[in-house]
Amino acid sequence: KVLNAALRVAVRDGFVGVKRDVVAREARVGKATVSYAFGDLPLLRNAVVEHAMKHQQWKVVGEALVAQNGRAKRLSDAEKHRAYASLN
Repeated sequence: KVLNAALRVAVRDGFVGVKRDVVAREARVGKATVSYAFGDLPLLRNAVVEHAMKHQQWKVVGEALVAQNGRAKRLSDAEKHRAYASLN
């Protein structure tokens, strides 16, 4: 539920728009629930990258690359290419 909400936020507001309070509002849970489930903001954003890849939301992944997200930087070259191509 929370991860799906985080992906909706990323699609709607962009990857850098993924913040614990915004995700909590979208998921209709408390901010503490988001923090408990994912820890700090970088871990939440890493999970969003994984979820975006699973759901082929390549624009979100591309935005994560531009934002220098740690998980996104470890993608294969083919995945990076696909993500960057989605930004055009």
